[in-house]
Amino acid sequence: MPVAVVNGGTRGIGKAIADTLECNGWEVHATGRKTCDATDTFNVWAYLRSIPRVDLLVNVAGIYREKELIGESLMDFDIVFKTNFHGYRNWIQRVLPLMREQKSGYIINISSMAAKRVRPGCSVYAISKAAINTLTESTLKENLQYGIRATAICPGDCDTEIGRAIAPDAELIPVEDIAHTVMWLLSLSKTAIVPEVCIERRGRYL
Repeated sequence: MPVAVVNGGTRGIGKAIADTLECNGWEVHATGRKTCDATDTFNVWAYLRSIPRVDLLVNVAGIYREKELIGESLMDFDIVFKTNFHGYRNWIQRVLPLMREQKSGYIINISSMAAKRVRPGCSVYAISKAAINTLTESTLKENLQYGIRATAICPGDCDTEIGRAIAPDAELIPVEDIAHTVMWLLSLSKTAIVPEVCIERRGRYL
């Protein structure tokens, strides 16, 4: 049975991904702030010691803050980057040695369309998501020779707590669509490399 870790898998997009993986025969370890602090290296190491292997890592955990760049402090950047970037980085750096030893593995990072089209007033969030896209590409290029693939999924506004707050009157993307995208990526042959997937909500084009 393949083993997956979903960082941020206890609610929203992460829970939908964890549930879908489980329904498709995966052993799923869904983490949240109460079970494993993604920004704490020791916590992640300790958590991984209880898992026999990791075939898939999905990073979903994130926070959203609205503030114009002119008013952003270094603390604002630190708070957002600690979860949105360093939490992802920490998990990736911890699982890569395991995946390299296995000579296989897949890392999927949930980014955002905010990295592609910045919404005024959410600059730090957008910058953190753009950093995730670069982190994903670096992970892919440095580890493909070990049989490890990596993809960044960039959704538009989804039917989550954050999405409903940002676009309360919009037709939002169901979280199940992101979960189905993960399953599609996993169904591809190992010769197929997908660095990035963009999923925009329909209202952006109407």
